[in-house]
Amino acid sequence: MLAGYIQYISDIVVKETLENIRNQLEIKTRYEQEKLAMDRVRLKKSA
Repeated sequence: MLAGYIQYISDIVVKETLENIRNQLEIKTRYEQEKLAMDRVRLKKSA
């Protein structure tokens, strides 16, 4: 019974950790895309 509970909690922790990593990657990716878009605008203005 204890082993089952530990496995249950472990599964939740793994799931939440993966969700957090995915969210952080999504935020970082979006930030970099916006940064690249701003760099393109800046380059077009200076060209």
